[in-house]
Amino acid sequence: MAFSPSNPPPPTTQPLQIDDNFCGQDFNQPLGGTTAIEGIPLYVDKDDGMTSVAAYDYHGHTVAFTGTRSGRMKKILDDIPLIGIPFPLSRRVFLCSGMEGGR
Repeated sequence: MAFSPSNPPPPTTQPLQIDDNFCGQDFNQPLGGTTAIEGIPLYVDKDDGMTSVAAYDYHGHTVAFTGTRSGRMKKILDDIPLIGIPFPLSRRVFLCSGMEGGR
């Protein structure tokens, strides 16, 4: 699987103009390949959907932040380490947008 374009554009110091076609440009999609990545989803949001995901592993626990179609952000914590376990046994989800004293 290739992880970057074969002919990346040369570096530039000019500001990038962001327009309506920004998300479809080649440099925003650096992962490419002919083999699909398959797996078991760890979290599914069928009500609000996910538009973006950022995840981090901290001492064997995973925390993920997801953006939703309605403009909210959710924080997803796995309660158990992922080491040697095919998927988390329990999960906590917090709504970050508009929460006072959010976690």
